[in-house]
Amino acid sequence: MIKLIGWLVLAAVLVVGWDAWVKWYDGEASAKQTVQEVRQRLGELIMPEPTPAPPPQTPPAAPKAPVRDAPAESSPTSVWRAWLRQLLE
Repeated sequence: MIKLIGWLVLAAVLVVGWDAWVKWYDGEASAKQTVQEVRQRLGELIMPEPTPAPPPQTPPAAPKAPVRDAPAESSPTSVWRAWLRQLLE
């Protein structure tokens, strides 16, 4: 299993850094430059640069219930008020 993981890592390094290996083979880059380029590409592949977090959003304000002076029509107090109004008339 360890050998398999090693072969997979080697294959990934070769594939990711293929352009760097070709430059080194052609003599366009030194070994140190090749290693730095491959490390940089692998680093970007493994840990991409984090994207900035969006600003925190405040939740929308909940609508407030309208203030009413009189109780609702279906409440028992409105029935008594109606009866009282009829008596006073």
